[in-house]
Amino acid sequence: MIERAPEAAGIEVQPAPQLETLLSRLLRVGILVSVALMALGTALSYRHHPAYFERTRTPTPEAWSAAYAPQSFGEVFEGVREGSGRALVVLGLLTLVATPVARVAVSLVAFARRRERAYAVLSALVLGLLLLSFNLGRRASNSPRVETQPASIEEPAK
Repeated sequence: MIERAPEAAGIEVQPAPQLETLLSRLLRVGILVSVALMALGTALSYRHHPAYFERTRTPTPEAWSAAYAPQSFGEVFEGVREGSGRALVVLGLLTLVATPVARVAVSLVAFARRRERAYAVLSALVLGLLLLSFNLGRRASNSPRVETQPASIEEPAK
């Protein structure tokens, strides 16, 4: 059976250059937003914790407790609401990771609308593998947390 071209079937086809422009803008905006979030988060962290500027041989307990980063979406969004610099940095990293995933999803929709089945199937496969890897990573991270604060270091007796 011979398939008709999408244009012959009366389906509006988005020209490839427009799709490429859309995808490049999506990537560019995603990168800029993630960099802005990470820069703002870093600035807020230094503003709220001036001890970061101090150089000490052994980190203070405050510095170790500040090393904690939110590890769930709920903790990230709660931290952003509270103005936490660490939470903003993590949100920026999540945005950075989500940007190429969004590109694959947009490509899938565009290829499906254009009835380019081979590319739509490949995009769906890539998107499925990405989502599977995120799910497997989330399951692995549900294991007990590792303490970020080391055991206290005692001074040697003189």
